[in-house]
Amino acid sequence: MRDWCQTDFRNTLEYLDVDFSDQSKIEDCKDTAMNVFNVKKGKRPHIRRILDKAFANFDEYRAINHKQEFPSNLLEPTYEELHNALTTFSTKFVNPDEIDAVIGLARGGLFPSVILSHKLKKPHVCVDFSSERGKGDDTDQHINVIPDIPYNRVLIVDDICDSGHTMAEIVTKLQERGIDVSTCILYLKDGSAFLPDFHWTLLPKDAGWVIFPFEK
Repeated sequence: MRDWCQTDFRNTLEYLDVDFSDQSKIEDCKDTAMNVFNVKKGKRPHIRRILDKAFANFDEYRAINHKQEFPSNLLEPTYEELHNALTTFSTKFVNPDEIDAVIGLARGGLFPSVILSHKLKKPHVCVDFSSERGKGDDTDQHINVIPDIPYNRVLIVDDICDSGHTMAEIVTKLQERGIDVSTCILYLKDGSAFLPDFHWTLLPKDAGWVIFPFEK
């Protein structure tokens, strides 16, 4: 069953796919986690807070290996499924008073970001950016220039986070401008270099290609 998931203690540890059987190694595991999520001094403070809480609650939250075959029918979401998912996200998982604008990453992120901008009644900004290291389609056709963003708090939206490089790079660039960034992804691939604040569906690394209705 798919549902929105906010990064918290349990799914952070599940995402790392480790079994902490020896509490004496907790600090080593934490250092590894910081490296996995590219948490550096002064960078990605929300992820640092999540990891701090996760490891502080070691006894209560343990990683579990939940690898299983992913149903192929979930790789072809319908317009209705996506619209309902985004409606749920806008009403239960985000506070409109805490963001100033919604940013959609071209091209796949535009469909969900436009819907969220309407639901949240916030301005919409299109950013045409894709990492050269990413796995997205047509990476050589993007402008890869981030325009001036006249907002202090933004929600970045994309359809899928595969390698995670695109999202990691744009978040870093906006944070360097002093912008407070939150992230929302429909599909998150296990092993992605970037862990978003919210994701709808977690995919195994070897899951097939997601076919969105707007791509057919």
